Amino acid sequence: MRRSAPVQLPVADSAVLPDGRRIESGRELKITGEPGSFRFVAVWLPDGSLTCWGPVDSQHAAWRSFRPTRVRRVHHHRGVSRAARQAIGA
Repeated sequence: MRRSAPVQLPVADSAVLPDGRRIESGRELKITGEPGSFRFVAVWLPDGSLTCWGPVDSQHAAWRSFRPTRVRRVHHHRGVSRAARQAIGA
C-alpha cells in the first residue's frame, strides 16, 4: 500500500484581533460568555476562528473554537518586561 503525503491544514500560530492586538500560540484569553480562560493554539484560516484549549486548569478542558470578536481580554504573562513585549509586538 502506498503512503500519501501528509496533509497540510490551513492554520497559523498567530492572529491579529479586530481591535489590532496580536496574539501568539500559548497566550491565555478570556472569552465573552465562557467561564475561565482559554489557551490560544492556532487560527483556522478558512473562517478565521481561533482554536483554543480550555478552560485552563479545568477537569473538563476541551478543544474549542471561537470567533475573534468574542475575545474580551488577552492575559499578559508575568515576568516579561514591557520592553520585551514591545520587541515581539505583544
